[in-house]
Amino acid sequence: MNNIVIYEKYFNNSVQPDPGLLSQLNEKNIRVQENWFRGLALLEQLISEYREGAPKEQLTSLFDLLFYDGADHTASVYLDDEAYQWFFKKMTEILGRLAALCPEAGLELAIAYVLARREYRDLQKSEQWFRQAITAGVEAAAPVYCYYQYAGLLPGADKEKALVAIKELAEKDNPWGIIYYNYYLIWFSPEATLTEPFYALKEHPDKKIRKNYYHALQGYYGRKEEKEKQLEILKEGIEKYNSSYCRLVLTDVQWPDAGSDEEKEALLGAIKKAYDLGAIDGAVSLGLRYLPQQPQSAQDFDKAVCWLKQAWKYGNSYTAYRLAYLYLYNEWIKDIPAGLALMKAAKEAGSIDAAIEWAEMHLEGTVTPVNKETAYATFTELHQKEIPYATYRLGNFYEYGEPDMGIAADLTKALEHYKQAADKNLPVAQYNTGRFLKYGFDDTPADMPAALSYFTKAAAGNNAQAYVELGLYEESGGRQDYAKAFEYFSRAAAIGYPYANYLKGLYLEFDYHRSGQKDPAGAFACYEYAAGYNEINAVYELGRCYKFGVGTEQNYDKGFEYLKKAADAGYPKALAELALSYERAEGVAEDREKAVGYMEKAAQQNYVYAQYAVGRYYLHGYAQPDAEKGREWLEKAAEQEHPYALLELGDYYLFDYNRLEQYDKAIDYYKRAKEQQVFSDGLGLCYEYGIGTEASPATAFNEYTLAAEYGNTNAKYRLGKCYYDGYGTDKNLEASFRWFSESANEGNDNAKVALGRQYLKGEGVQQQPGKAVELFKNAANNELANAQFELANCYLMGEGVDEDEDQALYWFEKAAENGHEGAKKITGKRR
Repeated sequence: MNNIVIYEKYFNNSVQPDPGLLSQLNEKNIRVQENWFRGLALLEQLISEYREGAPKEQLTSLFDLLFYDGADHTASVYLDDEAYQWFFKKMTEILGRLAALCPEAGLELAIAYVLARREYRDLQKSEQWFRQAITAGVEAAAPVYCYYQYAGLLPGADKEKALVAIKELAEKDNPWGIIYYNYYLIWFSPEATLTEPFYALKEHPDKKIRKNYYHALQGYYGRKEEKEKQLEILKEGIEKYNSSYCRLVLTDVQWPDAGSDEEKEALLGAIKKAYDLGAIDGAVSLGLRYLPQQPQSAQDFDKAVCWLKQAWKYGNSYTAYRLAYLYLYNEWIKDIPAGLALMKAAKEAGSIDAAIEWAEMHLEGTVTPVNKETAYATFTELHQKEIPYATYRLGNFYEYGEPDMGIAADLTKALEHYKQAADKNLPVAQYNTGRFLKYGFDDTPADMPAALSYFTKAAAGNNAQAYVELGLYEESGGRQDYAKAFEYFSRAAAIGYPYANYLKGLYLEFDYHRSGQKDPAGAFACYEYAAGYNEINAVYELGRCYKFGVGTEQNYDKGFEYLKKAADAGYPKALAELALSYERAEGVAEDREKAVGYMEKAAQQNYVYAQYAVGRYYLHGYAQPDAEKGREWLEKAAEQEHPYALLELGDYYLFDYNRLEQYDKAIDYYKRAKEQQVFSDGLGLCYEYGIGTEASPATAFNEYTLAAEYGNTNAKYRLGKCYYDGYGTDKNLEASFRWFSESANEGNDNAKVALGRQYLKGEGVQQQPGKAVELFKNAANNELANAQFELANCYLMGEGVDEDEDQALYWFEKAAENGHEGAKKITGKRR
């Protein structure tokens, strides 16, 4: 029914309204469009025919019917643009005339100019009519006017002054003042409360007051999350007052429990009915509910787009923002020019979301060219409106600086902005404030207690980075509560924070939180998730898992793929792991040049293990011998107290790799390694031979014992010698046999010779020459001269093996070639 002619006929002077119409109209049938327009025409006639001093009951009752609970919205909501223009002009003219007789019409007119379709909103006229209604003594006018000011529907007002005015009206027992002050307490105060006088409004004689009582009370229960009470009040509001608002809220409360498509369709129908009855936000709800979760075509968005556009018709800037977002970023219905135009319109209409997105898109440059000046100006404007996110983003500008814009990095100013936003409970700003306080900057010292306070607040707002910071504090803040740290990391991981998933993976793999059970499969899943977001730590860990079969089947190819990806990004652990792959031929052919190349890249990033490994490569000639270069890298690792680098440096000086004859330097390196409970036989050798210290057999024995008990193979051999020779301790052949055995089993050739001698002579063990020969052969094949000499003697004397002079001579010659003096004399060879 969009033909203007149909409506105009009721207002044609030649067509007189039915005088009996008023008695026929009621709250239900006035919702029929034809009845509403006939009623409006009758109202116009009654205004024209009114005579000074006559009763106004017909005027006021018809006015109430036409505008009660959005009946005018029902009549006009689906009108086309031309028809709506005619409707709005006619309606405002009639209300303007009626206001002279019934001041309540002036209030209705003021509200109409705020809630009409976008093109017909006129806040200046609204202001005029509000003031006129207030002057005329309309009881609801001042409370509604001040509430609109506070809520931002009438921009530019002093919000705090408006709130004070509402409270004063409530204290003066203005029932509408009580209603709107309690609306404030419910929707804007930190914690929802209700005033005592509010409850008495349930029995107020004015039906409109009673209806708003139900609107407010359900909101109170909603804020308190008392769902059953909220549902009870909503249903009562519908039953008693046919409240369109209660209908709409009821569907929102019931929606999460709608499991089937049939239930959801029924609720969508209920939302539309609420919208048709005057709940203007129903279009917003329908637009968002109809958004497809798994679209298959552009047509799947038709209903959502239709309702979002309908809501935007009536000025809902949030729906314009959502619609713009769809056009800009949804591949099915992408229309960037339309999206940009809508985003700008939504921003200008007051949508904070749109303004923020407008700024962000000009920083990112994905849908529009980068324009940092526009972004900065937009954030500045929003900051002036006290929008916390904008204040925080300005903090980003000041933290990092924008020289091209003339903005120098200013950490003090950045922190000021972060704190301002943090004090308005923006979690990301609370996290960043905590970050600044944790580390300190410039002349501002670190303040960990204050940082923790902000991290805790941010975590309460579900900020994943703050959860991680709290977890890190539990790890290393002197508390070492790894179970609590794991809990924080898990919370952040559940939000989807990739870095937290990496940390959680480490805990699951190594059971740092002491749950009693390692979970390599769970760790692998965490690494895999985080690596999917290119979290570089996790990319490395995933490669490691594939390489070694941790939590998944071993797969050298995939391991190499992920390690290479992390290495290409410069991740030092990955560079070192690739080096070890090439060194040990793990999944790739041995390539010493690549091994040294990758390890040196990692070392150059100050990765201490790589510095140690590169030093080892050069010191021992893995690629090319360069003892001095090896020492330099080992010294870099030693600066970070890497224990194995310290041992290597001790050996470097003790065994004089570079012919410096600086033997005394060795002992200090061995001692520093010992402090970290990392041992070799080096410290014992220093005390045994008086290198860098006075010789002390007892101390040497103790150092060998300590190192042997910590598993050092060479120290086990040296300890066996101490027991065998009675050096620094009593002679004990059984003890020497034990330690020689352990060292020999771990591959020490000297220990094999010493153990073989004990078997050969039956010292501390039953004599077994055959075992002695077996041990001598094993070490002799490794080119150990002493073993070759002992084996030659066995062949010469027929001990543990058949006498064989040829074999004896062969092994004497081998021993002589390897420098054995006794063998040289026997074979007549000299070097």
